[in-house]
Amino acid sequence: MGRRRPIYLDELTHRPARQWLAARHRRGPATTSPYLLVTARTATDDSEPPVSIEAINKPLRAHGHQAGRLRVDRILNGAQHTDDPLHLIRLFSLSPAPP
Repeated sequence: MGRRRPIYLDELTHRPARQWLAARHRRGPATTSPYLLVTARTATDDSEPPVSIEAINKPLRAHGHQAGRLRVDRILNGAQHTDDPLHLIRLFSLSPAPP
């Protein structure tokens, strides 16, 4: 598994993620899957790889969305609601573009 780092969630993201994890725990409290998003395989076998980027992007594209554009929209929306650039950097794991 790759390097782990904290991911800070805004309340809009944290609340449904917390609710989803609670609902998942109620339905399958014995699951050992460490993944937030699960497939039929990863829900029962945590040795399976996590949900792939393609598995996330395919349904988004079917509805005319792109994950990258959604992320940019979230960042721009966050920038409209705070004057704290460090908050945005931490919240969205931003880093300077390579030279």
